[in-house]
Amino acid sequence: MEQEIRKRLALNIKVARIVRKITQKQLAQQIAISSEHITRIEACRTTPSIYVVWKIAKVLDIGIDDLLTKLLK
Repeated sequence: MEQEIRKRLALNIKVARIVRKITQKQLAQQIAISSEHITRIEACRTTPSIYVVWKIAKVLDIGIDDLLTKLLK
């Protein structure tokens, strides 16, 4: 279950970012982390803190619940 949630979060961040035409580098700059960290999050190689998830959600103008509970299209 935990791995499924992590994968969903990673994919939803990537999809929301691409739909909004924001690069990994731009997203990273806006939330003050490295673009490599965004890459690792989207590849599900690391789990972001809730604070990082909150900052990502704000930049992408999406609810944290949406990032975690359903697959975005």
